[in-house]
Amino acid sequence: MKFILYFIFFGLLFYVIALYFPEAFQTLVSWADKVFAFLQNLFIAAIDKANLMMSTPPAIPEQPVHFEVPQELACLWNYPSPSSL
Repeated sequence: MKFILYFIFFGLLFYVIALYFPEAFQTLVSWADKVFAFLQNLFIAAIDKANLMMSTPPAIPEQPVHFEVPQELACLWNYPSPSSL
């Protein structure tokens, strides 16, 4: 019962502030909006950080190893010379 009375009193208080002090009410609303936006961004950043920490990095594919045979040795083993590639 006490909670319901406090809830009604709180609503009436904000109604009176909005009715008789519109600039003050706009200030309160802008403050509440900024606090809500800050908490929302903080929550989103925490979730993104948690997802980043839990995800595994993608496997790096192995690159094929390319050996360059010197031109002097290419003729001995019948490899194509680097200039012909």
